[in-house]
Amino acid sequence: MQQATGAGEPFEGSDIRRALQVLRRAWIWLIVVPAVVAASVFYLSSQQTEYFTATAEVKVRNANSETIFGNQASSGDPRREIETQVRVLKSERIRNQLRDRIKDEDRLIKEITIEAVPETDVIALSVTSRRA
Repeated sequence: MQQATGAGEPFEGSDIRRALQVLRRAWIWLIVVPAVVAASVFYLSSQQTEYFTATAEVKVRNANSETIFGNQASSGDPRREIETQVRVLKSERIRNQLRDRIKDEDRLIKEITIEAVPETDVIALSVTSRRA
């Protein structure tokens, strides 16, 4: 086997021939393995359930904050009022009423989240469900 001694001198062809022989013997693996992996990924992704999420934001207003005379009476910490509303919305009674109203016989709803939006008087209600 000759080695290149300077710029522009070619290598002997045996290295290239050896590489081509290896490729000829392994071509099936170079094609089959990626094809099987691609088919598996496609199949698994097509079997996954698609989920969709809808979010509504509700502004909470203190019923005691406005009076007939236009005076504003503070009932305490606004953050506490929001947290109280969130706690009420998360109660079992409200959840049961929600289940009765939605009538989710097909069990499409995956998750319902209720959380206060920081530094606001807003509560975010999100429902995640799968496609029917």
